[in-house]
Amino acid sequence: MTRSFSPWIDLPLALLIYAVLLASILYWVHGGKQQTIEKTLKTTRGITFRLGLVISCLVVGCYATNIAFWLASVIAMLLVLAVGAGEVLGILGLPFLGLGYLVKEFVLGFPELVLSPPEDRPAEVANIGCLAEFIGRHAMTTGPCRPQGEIEIDERRFPAISDSGVMIDAGKPLRVTGERNGSLLVRAIE
Repeated sequence: MTRSFSPWIDLPLALLIYAVLLASILYWVHGGKQQTIEKTLKTTRGITFRLGLVISCLVVGCYATNIAFWLASVIAMLLVLAVGAGEVLGILGLPFLGLGYLVKEFVLGFPELVLSPPEDRPAEVANIGCLAEFIGRHAMTTGPCRPQGEIEIDERRFPAISDSGVMIDAGKPLRVTGERNGSLLVRAIE
């Protein structure tokens, strides 16, 4: 096999890697029991686009440097495995861990999940007063908690934060576990 970029070999391989990674990620998002990422069509479209962008950047980089995509993929996989196994540490390992983390967060929608602007709150949000009286009570989400959102207790709305940082879908039953900075801490009832 050649070590230089060959469109007849490297482009089909890139498509195959894209398809396998996309299928694996979408199975984890929609088929698994994870609660971090929303299970919506919008999420699926975003992951599909962002993963395609990452693979495309890798293909263009291989083409620009005339390195075979299969060779770059094998080297990247070995580095990730070596860093994950603790074999490559220090100066060499940290950039690969950091880059891998950023790519993972980008593909899974980090900007949308964590940095998204808060949704507009209706004017009828309850006067907060003393939130400690609600600890232990059951509530219902009025929209998704990413990890911040809004809940309803006795037809009154309150700002809330998921106590574990895990996203909670709209309409889920909750238990109030505490209070922090004017927001109730909540956890989904399983």
